[in-house]
Amino acid sequence: YESYPGEPARGARVEFVIYSDPADPYPDLLAGKLDVVTDIRPGHLAGVEADLGDRFVRRPAATFHFLAFPAYQAELADPRVRRAISMAIDREEIATGIFRGTQTPARSFAPPELLGARRDSCGAACEFNPDAARHSYAAAAGPAELTITYNADGGHQEWTEATCAQLRANLGVECVAAADPTLTDVLTKLDSQEPIGTVRL
Repeated sequence: YESYPGEPARGARVEFVIYSDPADPYPDLLAGKLDVVTDIRPGHLAGVEADLGDRFVRRPAATFHFLAFPAYQAELADPRVRRAISMAIDREEIATGIFRGTQTPARSFAPPELLGARRDSCGAACEFNPDAARHSYAAAAGPAELTITYNADGGHQEWTEATCAQLRANLGVECVAAADPTLTDVLTKLDSQEPIGTVRL
């Protein structure tokens, strides 16, 4: 495009590579087989700055990971249960511990980078308050066992397991992070209203 205002293109083509295993791109990036990877998985974040030097760039993105509650499941239908689960999650700890500061804790439904997004629109329900969470959960007779279902092809194991650990500690419940092979599998279960627990979306 001759009128493009930026630098002229330096390559004859652009190739997009799709990986079925989310752990595969990083070794290829280090080996020079890829020029750009837009999402570094938590398992690689400890050494990413040493590995990539000034090639590692942090930029805000309009992506958003959250836990969804299938309200068709009776044990998750009560808003007090869902609110208590939210308040039992220390988002800061996950953002700094699992993601090593590369993620921003969510406190509204829309990422701040989107036009019209309202910061902190979730209010107290998204503030970490384990005492209030436990009290509210007990008052609502929340389930003794929770499941967080995630898609194994998206690199979500670490943070969903960390979230389960927090729910065990802060609500006194059993919690399991359960992997489905793909996001399509997760969405199919939701569409057919199968029991799936809390869902990573």
